[in-house]
Amino acid sequence: MRYDDVLAELRAALESGQVDERDVRRLLARADRAQRPGPVGLLRAAGAIVFLLGLGLLFGLGYDGYPYAGQLVGPFLFPAAALGTAIVLHRRGAKRWEIELAGMVGYVALGLAYMTAGVAADAGPGYGLVASASAVAVVAAMHAVVRHVRLTSWGLSASLVAFTGFASDIAGFLADDTAAWLVAGQFALALAVGILLLRRDREVAANALRTAALLAPVACAFGLGDGGFGSFGLWHLALTAAVAGTLLAAAALDLPGLMWIRAGDGLFWICAVAAVAGQSVGWAVAVMLAGVGLVGLALLVARLRPTVAAGSARL
Repeated sequence: MRYDDVLAELRAALESGQVDERDVRRLLARADRAQRPGPVGLLRAAGAIVFLLGLGLLFGLGYDGYPYAGQLVGPFLFPAAALGTAIVLHRRGAKRWEIELAGMVGYVALGLAYMTAGVAADAGPGYGLVASASAVAVVAAMHAVVRHVRLTSWGLSASLVAFTGFASDIAGFLADDTAAWLVAGQFALALAVGILLLRRDREVAANALRTAALLAPVACAFGLGDGGFGSFGLWHLALTAAVAGTLLAAAALDLPGLMWIRAGDGLFWICAVAAVAGQSVGWAVAVMLAGVGLVGLALLVARLRPTVAAGSARL
């Protein structure tokens, strides 16, 4: 690799004591702090987002009176502005978080624009299929220019999930009792990609695993809605496994982003289980035991983290 010689020299210097480990860590921390949001950057980003939101509200106030072509094309000016800003920031060497934030605002605005134009055109699943395919093209074009893996991963995940959903609807595979299994299949695919790429490209793998962690509770929500939230079933077990698995993966692989997603999954798990436990003393006791199990899982995670950290240091 490009930096193999430098890494070998640094390793030798550390082992011989010529370079202190604390100096290296301070240098890395300084580089990390340089990329963190500062007060000025946060205020600038917040002001730009609020301005774009106000412009969108102003556009929406007169939306019904616009010509039909304006109703279809107008909403796409907002994502174009945000994505264009991300490209300009990238070319000016702005901080990573600023570029990613502008890109994410652009992708959210793009999704809203597709929905707004679809409602105006009274479009069906065919429009959704074309829209999601074009969204994939937009994400690919942005990646070719900006090359930010996390930004690309989130945009690509959302557009591909939408594409498969609309394609299944057109093919007649999507119904109230099959939506859960469709999303579960997408979860399995994202999980497989994350596991396969974990040793090859950690950043891509982390994004795939985050996508899987988000898709899992969505699949369970569809399943619970189909079977009824008040009765215990397979989807409650699946949701419990998803929450526990996300927690273990976040700790074992040292992926803080998964921990935040697990917190949201955990809140949904509490609501889902409470709907069942509230109707039975036995289930209430089962929830208490589950709480004890989660405490035990937390202790296991605490034991895993030092081991993983030591293994990472050896690598």
